[in-house]
Amino acid sequence: MLTQSTYDLALAQFESAALRATSLEPLRQRALSDLRRILGADVAALYDLDGPSGTPLLRLCDGRTLEDVAIAGADPQIQRTLLGTDTLSQTYAAGDPASGLGTTRLTAAIHGRRKAVTVMVAGTSAPAGFSAADAQFMTALADVLALAQRRTTKLESLSGVVDQYRQVFDENPSAMLIADAATGRYLSANKAAIAQYGYSHEQLLTMTAFELRAPEARDDLPDADAILTRDGSIAFDSVNMTAAGQRINVHITVVAMKYNGRDIHIITVQDLTDIHQALDRLRQSEANVARAQTLGKFGDWWYDTGLREHHWSDELFRILGLAPADGVPAGDLPYRPFIHPDDVADVDAAVESAIGEHQPRGVDHRLVRSDGEVRCVHFEVFAEYDAENHPVRLIGTVQDISRRKYAEAQLEHHAHFDRLTDLPNRALLNDRLEAAIAKASRDNTAAAVLFIDVDQFKIINDTMGHTAGDRLLTAIADRLRKNTRSTDCIARMGGDEFIAVLSDIGDEAHAAEMARHLGRVVAEPIRLHDRDIEAGISIGIAMFPAHGTDAETLIRNADTAMYEAKRAGRATARFFRSEMHDAATERMRMGTALREAIRTEAFTLAYQPIFSRDGTLRASEALIRWPRDGGLDVQPGAFIPFAEECGLIVPIGTWVLRTACAQNAAWCKLGMRLRVSVNISGKQLCEPDFAQVVHSALRDSGLPPELLELEMTETVMSLDLERTVAVLDGLRAAGVRISIDDFGTGYNSLEVLRSLPVDTLKLDMCFVTGIATSSIDRAIAVGIIATAHSIGSQVIAEGIETVEQRAVLNVIGCDEGQGFLFAAGLTPQRFTDKYAPLANGSRRPVAA
Repeated sequence: MLTQSTYDLALAQFESAALRATSLEPLRQRALSDLRRILGADVAALYDLDGPSGTPLLRLCDGRTLEDVAIAGADPQIQRTLLGTDTLSQTYAAGDPASGLGTTRLTAAIHGRRKAVTVMVAGTSAPAGFSAADAQFMTALADVLALAQRRTTKLESLSGVVDQYRQVFDENPSAMLIADAATGRYLSANKAAIAQYGYSHEQLLTMTAFELRAPEARDDLPDADAILTRDGSIAFDSVNMTAAGQRINVHITVVAMKYNGRDIHIITVQDLTDIHQALDRLRQSEANVARAQTLGKFGDWWYDTGLREHHWSDELFRILGLAPADGVPAGDLPYRPFIHPDDVADVDAAVESAIGEHQPRGVDHRLVRSDGEVRCVHFEVFAEYDAENHPVRLIGTVQDISRRKYAEAQLEHHAHFDRLTDLPNRALLNDRLEAAIAKASRDNTAAAVLFIDVDQFKIINDTMGHTAGDRLLTAIADRLRKNTRSTDCIARMGGDEFIAVLSDIGDEAHAAEMARHLGRVVAEPIRLHDRDIEAGISIGIAMFPAHGTDAETLIRNADTAMYEAKRAGRATARFFRSEMHDAATERMRMGTALREAIRTEAFTLAYQPIFSRDGTLRASEALIRWPRDGGLDVQPGAFIPFAEECGLIVPIGTWVLRTACAQNAAWCKLGMRLRVSVNISGKQLCEPDFAQVVHSALRDSGLPPELLELEMTETVMSLDLERTVAVLDGLRAAGVRISIDDFGTGYNSLEVLRSLPVDTLKLDMCFVTGIATSSIDRAIAVGIIATAHSIGSQVIAEGIETVEQRAVLNVIGCDEGQGFLFAAGLTPQRFTDKYAPLANGSRRPVAA
């Protein structure tokens, strides 16, 4: 047995070794060696009472386990006592003849810390016991060894954790850095951080977290130190900069910890750039959807039948006249109260069908907005189902189709109604007329079709403009509509033509009275461009069943009767008669032949000479002739009005102008310097290029402008006077002479003299015929000649047939004259043969 000092020295040396030990195994070997050496024990073993009962921590020196020596032969009560004792030392007797050790004394030294209890056992073959010092030494040694065991175990465990942590750190896909808590400088960085920031590992170890942050993010950092001190961790979003200068959105997590007595920060940086871009794309997509819904007036909704939750898009709120801030109204189907009462059943049927048939269903219906406005929408709905096939969600859309419905209604309306007057058009007229015919057939009554045409409309339209023409048609349509019964139909056929279908007409007298009434109300002045316009109408009437039994025949026959009304002087009405077919057929033939004559230039010109008072040849008037088969000419009075009516007068007039200029230019070359007078229609004068046509005729023929005289009637006063004066002034300035034909027969004779630039007045033959016998005619002629001379114009008397008429005209100062007394219209060749000798102002006797 050793002294206390020996124990103390040995224990001190063991404690020193235990502090330096990094592995438990050498320390255990030294403990066993010290036990045997100091205590004189033959064998020793270590047991961990926290582990399974009897599990050895170390094999005995001779290769046997303690069970072979002691515990295996120990009384179970002794084992339980050893495992459960709280005392520091117990000595028990145990023996095992097979061990070869004889009587064994078993001493237990128990460390009192329950979580790491260590038993040290010493045995000897000598029947000696252990002193209290021995037990104390064993207890102290066990205590040191137990502490060393826990320390080395933790070191081994920590070494494994560190290795595992290092692998997790290096291979983590998120950027991770370790920074010194005091300086903020990085101590380490993983592969992901190096790749994310573009710096090398060595470069990162010279930097701080502050240097990685974008300038705009440096002032917005949270108080990291305060939070780390309080909570031990912090997380926040920021913006970092890469080595290449690229900004990246990041989420940063910082964890504070100690490592080897040093305060460090473990920093994890998650790159949010892709997430931010995805969120931006998502927000942009949602904004695009919202804009698309706004543009398309398209809202969506869903309803969770289990949770009884609703969702409406913002556009759906707007469609219903609500604000999204108001929230979805309460109710299983909160959209339902906005459905028009008459359409609720249709919407309910669509919902039930969508649920029952597992198919989307749609329906157009009306809804009543919160402000009371009624709109048309298209409603779509479908259902989602759970595993048991129960509907769990209804999803739907609501599109405002009010504009589309309005457009469809407008298209439908325009398909049957005239856009300008809003009267039924030709298509709807046929339906209305067929219905009137069917009703008259059933009731055995009559019906009338009135074909109405506005007199002189083209002149008004051309002179005052299309806007004025449209206003005139609108006013006439309104008067026709207001002055017929609701059972009648007023339709516009197109242009200035209207149709009135009168049902339940008793007889022709009734129809005639209605036509006269419409004529009167239309003739009342209409204000256009600060002028009162009186528009007359010509009406043709066809009766059912007397003049036709179907719509097409009645309209055609009424049209034929209308042309008869035009021929009768306009502003009147005519009933259809069967003989009118012949006249209509003749007009059709006339139109066809006239168009062919224009195409082939089948017309000719005759020239009537004009003499001065002293018998000098001064001019000629070009007169159109239309030769037909059989050698007979069609007289101008037979086809010129028709040409005016059907719009053919313009090409005919252009041909006359060019032909007359060319002929007069040819006479000039023969020394016959004469004026040529060409009649101009008001419709020609309305053409926008009329002045250019005149200049072209002069240029192409080479005729001097002063040898052309344009002759027109007083009807030009009904044209656009300002434009007419401008055109005539321009032509007159170029040298062309202006003449007014048939002067004195119109209502605007004096207005013509005041308003138009006039070189010549042609005294109408109605005054010339009686000038030798009628003092009134003579007085009128005297007045006209005096007035003309006072304004610097000349006077030509036309239709002179007698010597007496010529004598009177000479006496009262008429400047020039023409008529059968001198000559009728002559062909160009006969005119040349007869008057070429009188060239250069030669005189000719009155009687040829």
